[in-house]
Amino acid sequence: MHYCKDCGVHCAGALCYEIHLRGEKHKVKLQCSRDPSNKERNKRVRCDLCEIYCQDETLLEMHLKGKKHKAKEHVLEHGEKIKNENGQQFWCELCQIPCMNEETFTLHCNGKKHRKHLYVFEEEKKKTEAMDSAMPSFECI
Repeated sequence: MHYCKDCGVHCAGALCYEIHLRGEKHKVKLQCSRDPSNKERNKRVRCDLCEIYCQDETLLEMHLKGKKHKAKEHVLEHGEKIKNENGQQFWCELCQIPCMNEETFTLHCNGKKHRKHLYVFEEEKKKTEAMDSAMPSFECI
């Protein structure tokens, strides 16, 4: 478990944390925390549905308009993930976001954020594989 003290965000693993650190919201938060006039306004507020804390009302508003929050609202209201008219679910496991249909899912997969997440994931995978191959293997007798 990794924790970003600047944003108040918990990340499940190294990949998630790396993606967070490269994200726009983290960069904006760092900028805000460096501006002394904003320090007084940084009152932590919580989204109970997503179980996260935001540093201020502005970031909470950004979160509430986001796809992840909207998807959780949909599940709460309807008891299921967002589906298209054929009952299919379009969910990107890598980015953890819903898409309304195959077209938006394809657009998402070709988009900048998804490609960035995929790149970070592939690099992390390469590092892990390199470490695994460099480790000596032992056999129990």
